[in-house]
Amino acid sequence: GGVIIGARNIDHLQRMQKITDFTLDKTDLEMIQSEIDYAKGPNGPVYALERDKTGKHGAIMRYNLNEQIGQ
Repeated sequence: GGVIIGARNIDHLQRMQKITDFTLDKTDLEMIQSEIDYAKGPNGPVYALERDKTGKHGAIMRYNLNEQIGQ
C-alpha cells in the first residue's frame, strides 16, 4: 500500500509542509523492517510485471499511447 500526499491548493500547503515534522526512533525502524521482511511482494525491477505483455498485469496495460485507436 501507499499514500499520495499533496496540496490541492495554496491553502493546504502550510499544513502539508508540517507532515515531515517527525522522526522515527529505533523501535519504529525495527517495526518497519519487520514488515518489509515479512512482505511477499514481487522481486526484481519495479516495472517487470507490466513489461510482460502476456502476464495478467501487462495484459491490462495500455501500450503505444501515441498511436491513434483504430489504425
